[in-house]
Amino acid sequence: MRIKLIGKGSKSQENGGMSVNQLNSGILDSEATEVLLDSFLCEFSITEIKKLMEVVVSKCRMGCVMTIIEKDFDMIFSSVAIGVQNLDSVNSGLAETKGVKSLLTANMVSNIIPSSFKITNKHFNSEDSTVTIKAKRVK
Repeated sequence: MRIKLIGKGSKSQENGGMSVNQLNSGILDSEATEVLLDSFLCEFSITEIKKLMEVVVSKCRMGCVMTIIEKDFDMIFSSVAIGVQNLDSVNSGLAETKGVKSLLTANMVSNIIPSSFKITNKHFNSEDSTVTIKAKRVK
């Protein structure tokens, strides 16, 4: 089973995402073979993200691939510092993403992935300042 948790700031073509309540009540433990978290984690505070990840991990079976796509604010701030982007465009971009509770970086996202997963791929997209991290459940 494929699980899609898609945030309001997602620019992907994915549709049919579910809420945390639907995940918790509608998906059995160890049922998921693939999980997509697209601009979803930033809608929670750091402490909430840790609890959310526990729920997500409980739904993943062995070999499940988890894909996390989030804005990388290290990348955004670097582009502001070197003059590629201005602060006004960053602020207007933040205003468009409703419900943002945390500003994440690739390092932070990597650190919230549980030890039962092995990171298999990291991709940085400088055009939209996102990082995509894929991890596979190995334990």
